[in-house]
Amino acid sequence: RSIRELQERLKANRGTTGLHQIVDRGERLAVDLGFKLYWPLTAEQAKRFAKGDIVRIASDDSLRLAEHATKAELFTYAATLRRVVDGDTLVVALEVSPGVIIEQKLRLRGLDCPEMSTPEGKAAKRFVDALVAKTTAVIINTSKPDKYDRYLADVFLMTDSGEVFLNNHLIENGHAVRKDAADFGDNWGFK
Repeated sequence: RSIRELQERLKANRGTTGLHQIVDRGERLAVDLGFKLYWPLTAEQAKRFAKGDIVRIASDDSLRLAEHATKAELFTYAATLRRVVDGDTLVVALEVSPGVIIEQKLRLRGLDCPEMSTPEGKAAKRFVDALVAKTTAVIINTSKPDKYDRYLADVFLMTDSGEVFLNNHLIENGHAVRKDAADFGDNWGFK
């Protein structure tokens, strides 16, 4: 078997866009938008919702309880790819709530591509650039930041031929190797 066949695949973290959790910020309850962004609840909203509730924010800024949603579905966003930095790093614009866009540099979770100073690193970037050129929509699921303060992400690219889980696609095509937190000497929190 080839090294590609032996590479362990990642279990994709694919949540649901538009879901957020109510958190207690000390002074009052707020909607956790992700990326250390919080939207404080009004006094009226605080009467209707409790810490831990999962909600959707409507375009009119009203909140709706997402009754059957789970924590596993959180921190998933529609995104626009701004730039491919290298094989495992992207700059994206994410809609964290209706009309609120934030630009972030994201690191693909659970893998490592060769450095850009190598021919293999340049090939990995070209591979991602070519795939991104065929992309019609992007969904990102994020987790905690790495030691360089880049949020870790599972990236799903929608193309005319279906959805591509970019993280595994890089591994399957020989442009990345699987790496866990301990391999990086980091506290990335994935397995």
